[in-house]
Amino acid sequence: ARSQWGLMINECRSIASRILTRIPHHSGDERLAQAQVQALKLIRTLPITFKYHLTEDGCNPHILIRDEMTDAEIREAVNWALEAELVGVWDMEDERERDLADRLLASDHRPLFVLHELHHINADIFSSPLHGNLHPIFSSEIDNSLNKLHGVLGACEKILRTPIYTPYTKFTSRFLYTWCNLLPLPFYPLAGPLGTVPVTLIISFFMLGIEDIGSRVEQPFDVLPLWQYCQTIDASCEQMVRHSELLRQTEHSFSVADSLGGAENGDLYSFVDPL
Repeated sequence: ARSQWGLMINECRSIASRILTRIPHHSGDERLAQAQVQALKLIRTLPITFKYHLTEDGCNPHILIRDEMTDAEIREAVNWALEAELVGVWDMEDERERDLADRLLASDHRPLFVLHELHHINADIFSSPLHGNLHPIFSSEIDNSLNKLHGVLGACEKILRTPIYTPYTKFTSRFLYTWCNLLPLPFYPLAGPLGTVPVTLIISFFMLGIEDIGSRVEQPFDVLPLWQYCQTIDASCEQMVRHSELLRQTEHSFSVADSLGGAENGDLYSFVDPL
């Protein structure tokens, strides 16, 4: 499970970097600029949808699931929490972004919705001769990364939906319970009445602890720090956006210097990297 999330972090960074470096930012095409921003926000949204898709509460401490809650109440609480997290990515005051966020929340399979939207943007805008005019090789690289993310989604769902055989888990618990209850019988002649109780409690504590760890490992996504992985992808995308802006400012500075004719009369000019 951790390897799959690591692969998703790498691929999200790779796609974001390609979008920022290979999509022309000086073309003046408003639709292309909007698609670039939307694609980056979709990449930041993808791990959040994974988090809620693979766990019952999305690892959100604000969701308190009680035994008496119905499935409808749990879905409502999860939708509320997911929408609250999307506010940090999407501008809900913008009609277009609000519409996409609403369609995402209404989707039955949210990670698949995000991946399909990214495929659509790459095919209809980035690769279009009228807009991005992205080279077919570069477009195929983005598609390959998205296909790898589809593979990550399938692998995570396989882990989630293939639990350990239930009778095996129940039999192990019953066996340990019976074995721990019978421990005083062999220890009484060896440890006496004073030593039997503490020795039995110590051994039972460790054996039942191992059994509890095994039951938790059956659902690895509930114990992984998924919110940290989401924050890592979000911070990486924001850092690349800031870096791209600095690079554009640097290119503009060089172009202005070139237009002025460069250095004259042997004067030396120095340039300080803003990074």
